Amino acid sequence: MGATGAAALLLAGLTGPAYAEGGYAPVTIALSAAHLSGAVGGAGGPTVTVDIEQAGVPAGLLRLRVIASSDPAVAAVGDVRQERTRQGDRKLTVRARGQGCTELTLQVTGRGGRTATAVLSYAASARDEAAHATRHRTGSGSGTGAEDLTHPEWKKARAAWVALN
Repeated sequence: MGATGAAALLLAGLTGPAYAEGGYAPVTIALSAAHLSGAVGGAGGPTVTVDIEQAGVPAGLLRLRVIASSDPAVAAVGDVRQERTRQGDRKLTVRARGQGCTELTLQVTGRGGRTATAVLSYAASARDEAAHATRHRTGSGSGTGAEDLTHPEWKKARAAWVALN
């Protein structure tokens, strides 16, 4: 094939996938959970995994930022911490400033300046007297991993719940 044939193929876009902005694939962002909760001053709060991708680019080279908070009094942009996973995705934790709810806007930037955004809803409960030992449980289960409840009133409530089921 001569130079004219190669130029014709290039113009026809037959040399590979054609992407609108500078030849780079779109960036995607997906959250393992759309909602996250914690407590003011709580430690070891739950995390959300952020899956970020751009075809042909390792996830570790993509930039993830929190660009806005609808209520910085609950959690500001700087209150979100991220940790990289082995796959290059990110795990986020939020340190609550105050009680309430906020929407945290996340943005991933890839090659060619391509971006994508996602919103994480975050709710913070009031400070707990034992905040240094607060742990949050998320997810669902079958009830087979039940824990012993030491307070007598909790035991009564659990016995009534189990009896109803």
